[in-house]
Amino acid sequence: MDKVRVGIVGAGGIFRGAHLPGYVNVKEAEIIAIADPSDTSLKLTKNILTKKYFEKAKKIEEEGDRERAGNLREMVKEIRYYRDYSEMFSKEDLDLIDICTPHKYHASIAIDALNNGFNVMVEKPLARTYIEALDVVDAVKDSGKYFQYNENLIYLPPYYLSMKLVRSGEIGDLLFISIPASHGGPEGREWFWSPYIGGGGAMLDNGIHAVTVSWYISGFDLKPVEVKSLNPYGLSIRAGFRNISGMLREIEVEDEGVISVRYEGDRGWVTALVEGSWIYKNIPDYIVIGSKGYIKWEFEGNKEYLSIYDAYGNRRRIEIESKWVSTFEAEIRNMCLSILRNRKPMIDENIGLESIAIVDAAYYSEMLGRKPVKIADFKLYAKKLRAKLGKKAIDEFMLKKLEYFKGLK
Repeated sequence: MDKVRVGIVGAGGIFRGAHLPGYVNVKEAEIIAIADPSDTSLKLTKNILTKKYFEKAKKIEEEGDRERAGNLREMVKEIRYYRDYSEMFSKEDLDLIDICTPHKYHASIAIDALNNGFNVMVEKPLARTYIEALDVVDAVKDSGKYFQYNENLIYLPPYYLSMKLVRSGEIGDLLFISIPASHGGPEGREWFWSPYIGGGGAMLDNGIHAVTVSWYISGFDLKPVEVKSLNPYGLSIRAGFRNISGMLREIEVEDEGVISVRYEGDRGWVTALVEGSWIYKNIPDYIVIGSKGYIKWEFEGNKEYLSIYDAYGNRRRIEIESKWVSTFEAEIRNMCLSILRNRKPMIDENIGLESIAIVDAAYYSEMLGRKPVKIADFKLYAKKLRAKLGKKAIDEFMLKKLEYFKGLK
């Protein structure tokens, strides 16, 4: 096998705008079929996909590889489109399922795919809650298949290079990271604002990026042990109402989340200040502080740099170029190579599970009056709820979050 046969579930914005441009450049991947319940979405995706792949084929042909260009054009013509992903699972010979749906469907589709014998990768978050994510991890263990948790930002140059510099000892022992993941909010897409479809607000959507990246830079050998929702914002609804898809309406999920996470292990501990915001940045800029220096992501004109400062303020600059779309290309290639080389992906279901545990523990901290919460204590609480209520425990925890945020209005 020299190519991974891929089935896509979910042909919306994240696939068309991020995954699709990545697939065009990953020669190890061959898209076989795409499933989405919306005819409109499928038609739009087919048009965009055909255009992008034919442009790529033309470029390859101009470079002299007519055979590969012809193969790309044929692949595009042969892609099958389904309204029901279950039909795609039953009819197609696939090596990998790429899940690009709203959060509500991540867990159930991943479990179905694993039970049907497919390798799986899923967009963040792994599920809407830690309780729901436990079912995915159980399914991975039972299936024996490979699973990749798609955190694309670990491939973004400032974060990837920071990880290498930290591991090489460039700034001494790592002590602290500040990492905001912030923008004005997904006001053009309604499902993000639904507590049951999205599972949460800015903390679950943006903040979980910063959580996983902070852990990645700290080192996965360290374990997340404690979380605290931080004053003055914590996890809160700040704007009150938004213009969502053209209609002004009150919001039910947090548009701001600021937390601290403590990672510990045999070599010490690291504290991360993390923000997930739909109301722009409200914490210090990205910085990685060690015992003998620090790292900053800086901009000058149209150039960007990762700057390393020593204890005396001396600076060394490394010019970088951050292309958001290229990070999706990297995660797709990583999963395809994992399958082709029979090697478990590093960013697997367990990384996804711990990331959602951190976020849910942050919600728990907020509901407890912003008290520090041990991750182990939150997991015990969640597992007791799961044992008591079964599948209903997922909705129960989301209901607790919804009622809390309603009480803030």
